[in-house]
Amino acid sequence: MPATEPTTTRADEQPVFNTRLVEPLLKFFAATHGQDAAVQAVEAAGLTMAQLADPDLWISASSVNRLNRLLVERSGNPMLTYEAGLAMISPEYAGSTYYVLRSMGSPRLVYSQLPNLIKSLSRITNWQIESLSRSHAVVRFEVAEGHSDDELFCLNRKGALVGIPKGLGLP
Repeated sequence: MPATEPTTTRADEQPVFNTRLVEPLLKFFAATHGQDAAVQAVEAAGLTMAQLADPDLWISASSVNRLNRLLVERSGNPMLTYEAGLAMISPEYAGSTYYVLRSMGSPRLVYSQLPNLIKSLSRITNWQIESLSRSHAVVRFEVAEGHSDDELFCLNRKGALVGIPKGLGLP
């Protein structure tokens, strides 16, 4: 079942997401479907691999959402973004960020630092840790006024949040 087309606002065309946010999903797709398929999807989304390899580049929410839809459609897997999120906390997909997160030693510390980490990747999202204990976390996520959210991007965030303990070596 394809994801519904998100409503796009004028604000969604502004550069609001750092390309480092997209990199793990793209690596996951390439690992499961091949680099050529990843390049074709990126180009169909109106982007280039060179753009997405630039850690200083910011791209629009509509570009990210378009890429997410294309990757899901081309994979035939409606849960692709969630599965990529689950796998995100690994050296294969997160690169050097994985070692920073791993050095924190516990999911609790990683969750506590999420709001700061996300500020370096997104200009339009606000993450708050509402409660945090040894075995439980409640995270609030909000998109800035004037911007829209996307179902596939939301699935990716959910997968990443669920995947943190596993990525740190816990069951």
